[in-house]
Amino acid sequence: MNYILQKTTVLAAVLLSSCVSVDEIAVEYQKTTLAKYSELPIEHFKDKMVIKDDALETEVVYTTRMGSQPNPSGDPYISLISNKSDEFMRAIVPKNGGDVIYQIYLSLESADWRHPYQINFGEALGSKSVTRIGVDASCTSSNCKNYEDATVTLTPSDLDKMIAYLEDGGLSLLPFRVKSQSGRDYDSALSLSELTAIRQALK
Repeated sequence: MNYILQKTTVLAAVLLSSCVSVDEIAVEYQKTTLAKYSELPIEHFKDKMVIKDDALETEVVYTTRMGSQPNPSGDPYISLISNKSDEFMRAIVPKNGGDVIYQIYLSLESADWRHPYQINFGEALGSKSVTRIGVDASCTSSNCKNYEDATVTLTPSDLDKMIAYLEDGGLSLLPFRVKSQSGRDYDSALSLSELTAIRQALK
């Protein structure tokens, strides 16, 4: 079953089962897509990893974005109907021998500005600051879509701690919550496979 058909089937099944709200449909769809995402192996993310580098670049950039999208031409692995998001891992390696920087990259789309400022991983792993790095908007006569890019910077030890937490607990997904000044927080997750792939790529 391809991704678009699967998406339609899930939404139809939820609608037919009872009178449900758009938010309830979104939650059901999120659960289904996250389950599929959690099953992707490490090798999938390694094979799909994009590396940006040439003679004019001062740093090498690795991203897992293509691996986290079941349908690269459409929605990423989560779509909240009117509010979409995409999150993936990025690693930046300075060519001058500086420290490697790992980042969770957040690409947000919504009808209003969210202004994300913090990401929470729960009591065991704590929280990190979110840095908003870019904004854009696309408007028609009837509505506007706002786009915000943001990053969460991690040290290698931060990433190792996250991986160890998942492995020790027998977990495949690291859930998190992005806090926003607009009050429209959202929950998502990164898979153990995606985190491990970006870490192993630089070891």
